[in-house]
Amino acid sequence: MSRLLQLRPAALALGAFALGALVCLAASLLWSPKTCCAPPPPRPSATQPTPLAAAARSVLSLDVEDASGARSFGAAIVLAPGRLVTAAHVAQPGARLTAILPDGARRETRLIGRDETSDVAVLAVEDADGLAPARFAAAPPRIGERVAAVGDPLGYRGTITEGVVSSPARAYGATNPYDHIQHDAALNPGSSGGALFNAAGEVVGMNVAIADGSRRHVGIGLALPSATVLRLAEALAREGRVARPRLGLRLREAADLGAAGAPMIEDVEPDSPAAKAGARAGQRLLAANGAPVLTARDLARALEPLAPGATLALDLLEGDTRVAVTARLAELEPSQATRRLAGKRKQAGERKPGGEAQALRHGLELAEGAARLARVAPDSPAAAAGLKPGDELLAIGERPVDAASAAATLAGATGRKLALLVRRDGASRYVVLGEHGRTDSPQPFGANAEAEGSASL
Repeated sequence: MSRLLQLRPAALALGAFALGALVCLAASLLWSPKTCCAPPPPRPSATQPTPLAAAARSVLSLDVEDASGARSFGAAIVLAPGRLVTAAHVAQPGARLTAILPDGARRETRLIGRDETSDVAVLAVEDADGLAPARFAAAPPRIGERVAAVGDPLGYRGTITEGVVSSPARAYGATNPYDHIQHDAALNPGSSGGALFNAAGEVVGMNVAIADGSRRHVGIGLALPSATVLRLAEALAREGRVARPRLGLRLREAADLGAAGAPMIEDVEPDSPAAKAGARAGQRLLAANGAPVLTARDLARALEPLAPGATLALDLLEGDTRVAVTARLAELEPSQATRRLAGKRKQAGERKPGGEAQALRHGLELAEGAARLARVAPDSPAAAAGLKPGDELLAIGERPVDAASAAATLAGATGRKLALLVRRDGASRYVVLGEHGRTDSPQPFGANAEAEGSASL
């Protein structure tokens, strides 16, 4: 009994020593040199590209020389080896475009096709093996999403700027049927045709415009969405052009004329689909293919998916009468995309209106028995608006007029604004005449129609 008592302290001491040794061994195994002595992970090399920089290699700089020899800059996105997409206003007809490859090599490009309406053009580039095609996003960006613009602003190649999306579907242009991405990544001349990337390095759009046309960064940039770019680029690569329909009328927003509601038809091109369908100047356009029309852009949207030869149902309003007509669309020729509607008649101001002149308000005098101006008093509101003798008066507001009704309306119009539909040189325009001259536009009547605020479709 005493022997056992004598051995117990020694055993306990030995056990405690063994337990301590085991604890130390375990700690030494857990606390390995890998943890306490390993060097920190290597920092990325200054020459190692970030994911965005790697994606940006799918955007090439363009040196542009126009037909007059003037030089500028632009950018293009690699669609496929040997094929690029850029903005149509960069790839003007007759311009020489040189692509700068990622290794600095220069390659001449060839224009395959361009579309002014959408501002998309497709180029071919030879001897450019190894180009990495861009990855295009399947979904549009969201409001507040961070994006980066890559282009050649002011000739600074491969410039990357960052911003956020304010709208994935912003209207841009009076007759542009396409939504645009609004963002605030800095754009400057040379950014056009470059890419707008999301955080995953996917192209969400192609930069085409600075919002106010100032040609300098103002914080509002516009990019054509990727889905639109790809669809139109495919058509251009296949056909060399996008076949667009032509209706042949010119619209004026009702608000421009001091009215509300649907826009008014300001002019109808002779022998156009609109004219053959029975549309006339002075009517209101209420709907196209059943979709309400409140602006010229609404009509452009209705026309965009249609091909030449398709039909378009128009709901018109003449006075209080609603009229339904159907137009068979013609094809819009490239020269017609920017051509002002104009007839080939003799200058109206050269005609000698017959009969006695009838004095009216606003400095206008109508020819006896005709809704035609015989005289415009100097220094009058009508003269300040640019009206001239020989101009034909077709309507006041949306009401067609003849000599008697025009005289009666004008005679009682002192101090009132009048929306006069006037024809000159075979083309008609609205002029809103006020106490001191034209109130709807700073342009005198007969100036550029687009500057006056009307839109041709």
